[in-house]
Amino acid sequence: MSVSSFREGLKESKLLGCVCEGCDNLMLPPRMICNKCGSTNLKEHC
Repeated sequence: MSVSSFREGLKESKLLGCVCEGCDNLMLPPRMICNKCGSTNLKEHC
């Protein structure tokens, strides 16, 4: 998820994050790599 899509979500009163598909860790703001397990297999979550 890009910074611009995160900001657009905020403009629409949506808080966007991502969830690691490896360990189900929820991250706000979204990241490129899971800070819990190091996986790059992430999906958007709102």
